[in-house]
Amino acid sequence: MDGQGRTVDFRNTVIIMPSNLGAWHLLAGMVSKNSMEVARDLVMQEVDGYFHNEEETQYKKIIWEEMNKEYLEEQAAKEALAAELAARGIDPEAGKKKRKRNEDMKSSTPAETPAEATCNMLKRKGLGSKINVGAVDELYKLALCHLLSIVSG
Repeated sequence: MDGQGRTVDFRNTVIIMPSNLGAWHLLAGMVSKNSMEVARDLVMQEVDGYFHNEEETQYKKIIWEEMNKEYLEEQAAKEALAAELAARGIDPEAGKKKRKRNEDMKSSTPAETPAEATCNMLKRKGLGSKINVGAVDELYKLALCHLLSIVSG
């Protein structure tokens, strides 16, 4: 079954899965500890243990739906609202704010120093009015001076 509860038919499908699942059985078959037929059977038993049958899949679906009931209800409500708005001829996207893209940010050059990068980020996030950008810049300068005094000895 797929995520929508529909039965999926894989009869005409080749599934390619790179895996080392059961590789040691094949190696044992190659060095004649087991015959290759025995090795193949052991590998297939191991592979079967990793795939779920329809009953296991159904149980997992029931558990997932129960654990995510609130989320599923929210999504159903959103879909119902969108359908209702569409039926009334109202575009559901009409009231949403569009993200603004600052054109000068796209074309700006990267910051040359960590201080410049921090100040640019604070301004871009709108925090330049709440955080003293000049003080942040001074902190970087003080840290750089202290680092240089340590290095120069």
